[in-house]
Amino acid sequence: AAGIEPGWMPRGGAQPAPKYPETARRRGAQGTAQVALRLAASGRVADVRLHRSSGDARLDDAALAGVRRWRYDEPPASADWTERWFVVPIEFHLQ
Repeated sequence: AAGIEPGWMPRGGAQPAPKYPETARRRGAQGTAQVALRLAASGRVADVRLHRSSGDARLDDAALAGVRRWRYDEPPASADWTERWFVVPIEFHLQ
């Protein structure tokens, strides 16, 4: 996603791991999806996009759905921004 900037990173809130799709698990699909998220000043995830595919559409869809539900603490006033894009890796590996 355009406009990805280094600097302050989101903290706190709740970021539960996305659910491993059962069909992908049964087929042995594994991989890491890179998800771009736009974080609003409120700490809510305002938008998500697939930055780089895991190689499996089911895993990618699960990663996007999971990250949409994430929440973070509000950025500090010193961060001086209203919203920003970040890229996070979402790993799906069978144990």
